[in-house]
Amino acid sequence: MKDSGIYGIRNRTTGHVYIGSSADLERRWKQHRSLLNRGVHPTPRLQAAWLAHGEDLFLFVVLELCAAAELRDREQWWLDSVRPHVPDVGYNEMSSTRADWSNAEYRRLMSAANKRRANTPEGRAQIKAARAKRTDYSMMSRVRSSRKPGNQFRLWTDGERASLGEIFGRIPLKEIALIFGRSIHGIQVEAHRLGLKSKGTAAFSERMRQVSLDREAKKRDERE
Repeated sequence: MKDSGIYGIRNRTTGHVYIGSSADLERRWKQHRSLLNRGVHPTPRLQAAWLAHGEDLFLFVVLELCAAAELRDREQWWLDSVRPHVPDVGYNEMSSTRADWSNAEYRRLMSAANKRRANTPEGRAQIKAARAKRTDYSMMSRVRSSRKPGNQFRLWTDGERASLGEIFGRIPLKEIALIFGRSIHGIQVEAHRLGLKSKGTAAFSERMRQVSLDREAKKRDERE
């Protein structure tokens, strides 16, 4: 069974302590050790002390066991009583368990922590993955938008033409039409304009060539 409560990370040499809370104390201690050993912990003073003194000089202590619903209030009580945010006492950056984005100092600390994480290989990988998700979502949004009524006859963009060139002839026309939110005929016309070829389009290409010839002949007759 998971233990829920308030914990401290105490420096055996100096007596300084970091206080926190968790619904799973054992898992939280493993997370702290992992971040500290990789040098990416969001609490600068604790990270500096860990690097200076070494893991063996730090002790994880359970200060109080309590229900998960009481964690925030009990942690605040310990922060108020011990005052680990004071440099001579502990390692906590803030004196409150509640995020206060109106506080300039809180914003500065969070910004600094995020920058430190972003400069690590893991941080860069997380940022790259998040950007990829946003790109995928943006692409799906454009596809959904393109299926709305009235978009069947919109002009083709350069990006759409490039995408059409990559998939035309590789997947069925019906699927291509769904992707771009256009009619099959509209896909065929644009593919012909781009000179794209695929199996089964020879007859269509010939028909389009004949249409072009007929149009040119009609223009010549009108001029004469």
